[in-house]
Amino acid sequence: MSDPASGRENLLLFGATGMVGAQALQAALADDRVGAVVAIGRRMADVEHSKLRQILHTDFLSYDGLEDVLAQADACVFCLAVYQSQVSKARYEEITVRYPATLIAKLAQVNPGIRFCLHGAAGAAPRGKSPATFARVKGMAENALTESPLTNRHIFRPALIVPPPETRGWWWPAGLLDLLFKLAPGTGLSAADLGRAMANVAITGNAPEVLENSVIRRCV
Repeated sequence: MSDPASGRENLLLFGATGMVGAQALQAALADDRVGAVVAIGRRMADVEHSKLRQILHTDFLSYDGLEDVLAQADACVFCLAVYQSQVSKARYEEITVRYPATLIAKLAQVNPGIRFCLHGAAGAAPRGKSPATFARVKGMAENALTESPLTNRHIFRPALIVPPPETRGWWWPAGLLDLLFKLAPGTGLSAADLGRAMANVAITGNAPEVLENSVIRRCV
């Protein structure tokens, strides 16, 4: 838990090597309100910082042995994700639903008061009423959180996410998208802004349960 003397927060981060998770990691490390970040993942992030501890973990359907780490956190930012086109339907559902659901169940046992920030997506269908696999599976992930004992929860539903400049292809119309986002804030945002917003809400808890794109932008 947070250090009573300093009042600084201890954060868990899943997906620190991904597009959004890497941005959330940088935001958390740069924030004076954060005392420590524990990044849990299959790969080590190429980051060194006095606040950062990294734990290699390969089985996201079990958190046995990590109970003490999970119990000491004030907040969790869950950005672990995969594109639907990259894996089979079964694998997509496992990563998108079962991975966070397993973590949520373990946190409910050892740290039910934790603030949990889930990287979801615009168009998620928690009622399951959508012909699109993407929407139904994202909705199932949301249900895993909203139907759990964790009450300090925030679901982020970004629309189009613009990757960092260093990972964009030459064809990426960044300037046009920046203009579009200014004219229509609900259409998308940058990965950097999403990462900053998730870190900020994890620290403060000052946000609604569900954050659509325009609300996310106000949390940066």
